[in-house]
Amino acid sequence: GSTLGPTLTTQLQEVVDTTVAELGAPGAVVVVDTPDGRWETAVGTADVESSTPVEAGLRWPLRSITKSFTTTLVLQLADEGALSLDDPISTWLEGIPGGDEVTVRQLATMTSGLADYTNEAFIEDFVADPERQFTLDELIAYGAQDPPVAEPGAEAVYTNTNTNILGRIVEEVTGQPFDEVLTERILDPLGLEDTVYPTSPDQWTSDATGYQPGEDGGLEPQ
Repeated sequence: GSTLGPTLTTQLQEVVDTTVAELGAPGAVVVVDTPDGRWETAVGTADVESSTPVEAGLRWPLRSITKSFTTTLVLQLADEGALSLDDPISTWLEGIPGGDEVTVRQLATMTSGLADYTNEAFIEDFVADPERQFTLDELIAYGAQDPPVAEPGAEAVYTNTNTNILGRIVEEVTGQPFDEVLTERILDPLGLEDTVYPTSPDQWTSDATGYQPGEDGGLEPQ
């Protein structure tokens, strides 16, 4: 049901259907929540092999929403004076290329120029043991193996290394594990009772399979 009116909801549904088709996505859930009303829709399948239909109540992987959460934590700590956005990385973490020049602000805006951790060394180790659980410090170290891809502040380059380092800085500043800080500062205050930051495989309870385009034009599970 919806309280947004039939004309608007029909237009919204057309946008969702068109976008999913253009992207070649197997399915999607979209929620529009405004002061004037709420509308939600679920289309397609949550798992291609089983043809499980997408439903609004499914549990989804957190994935890169962690970037928004992490940056929010950093801004909270900056507001409290626990860190400065202009602190160089080396204030909180050693061993990062250009650590004396790259700032917390540049990490948060993806303008650090640091390389991503998904390099040949990481892929080789991952393929050798797909069940291996990499620590945050290990992932940061992979990224630190390679030279920067741009000068600090020169351009925006979207990489996970930026957020990984921010997460480590959050731990250094607070003296707490990242999942605890996230729960105390964001998940609990917002009442996100069904949102979990998994720290082990048995906490991974996603009901939907993530996909990416394959080399043959099909979909590959992520």
